[in-house]
Amino acid sequence: MTFASGGGPAIEESVLRRALADDHGLAVADLAPEREGADAAAWSYRVTAIDGSRWFVKLRREVRPAAILVPRHLRETGLTEVVGSIPPVSGAPWLEIGPWSVLVSRLVDAPSALRTGMALDAWAGLGAFAARLHAVVLPPDLAALVPVETFRPVSTGLARRVDERIAAGEIDTMDQLAARVARRWAAERATIRRLVDRADELGRRIRDGRAPRPVVLCHADLHTGNILLDPDGGLAIVDWDELILAPPERDLMFVRGSAIAEIVTDDQADAFEHGYGSAAADPLLIAYYRIDWAVQDLAGFADQVLFDPHLDPSARARAAALFIGQFDAGGEVDTAIAADVALSR
Repeated sequence: MTFASGGGPAIEESVLRRALADDHGLAVADLAPEREGADAAAWSYRVTAIDGSRWFVKLRREVRPAAILVPRHLRETGLTEVVGSIPPVSGAPWLEIGPWSVLVSRLVDAPSALRTGMALDAWAGLGAFAARLHAVVLPPDLAALVPVETFRPVSTGLARRVDERIAAGEIDTMDQLAARVARRWAAERATIRRLVDRADELGRRIRDGRAPRPVVLCHADLHTGNILLDPDGGLAIVDWDELILAPPERDLMFVRGSAIAEIVTDDQADAFEHGYGSAAADPLLIAYYRIDWAVQDLAGFADQVLFDPHLDPSARARAAALFIGQFDAGGEVDTAIAADVALSR
């Protein structure tokens, strides 16, 4: 059997099983693909070994050394909420199979906070964790691996290209799903262009500021979809692919006023800020990050539906739903605009 579905990795099951046995000592009894995240460049499996132990295996085409090595360091230095991968028995930092980096970690068999909700004390615990994370000073060799915030939006160019191709009728597969996304993009063109232009404008404004902004280690994807709730009430923080050295607002943007993954209530934000030890956040940075995130999602999901012929049907349908959902009342687009409007108050 080959695990490949549209954009999935073409890896023979026997090859993956053998690599896990040879490089991680895992005699695999069951290997089950799963695909729930929005990252089209990654593929995941739940693995049960013959001895009954359970594991999570993630494959990614683009190797991100910081996302592998930094979480291990964080756990070793006491941030036990961090879920990191285990190095191969060979001593190599990670396993490679062809173009894929393969990360193996113990399975945290717990639901995400996005699915179950999170009590206020857990929100306070998340705030305390974020404060500890932001206080970490990495050794120079690890710090050198972590990208540093540039305030140069990476998705505005993609958004403009998508806009131009839709306006020109340049759709690779104009099926019902593509037509729905293209029509909604056209209907929301003024709003989308406003966000794209504003992301670039605020980025320039921040870059041109007189004083450099201090940076801390940020998870950069710290929403409830990446927080697992242990049965004992503890938190497990997963998906460290977006690690960056940035102002703390890079993580704080997922809290007060956020609709990323789900709407965060004022009570939840209060609890988080109590645990974090501060309610202070720069509204300029919050607006920039929230607008940039909305542009990233709008452009990325539309591009997947309209112009990625290799994406499997289920992932394509999910991307379409996520694109449409950005325009829900109180959703990402509304909260991005609200953060921008707050700058003029």
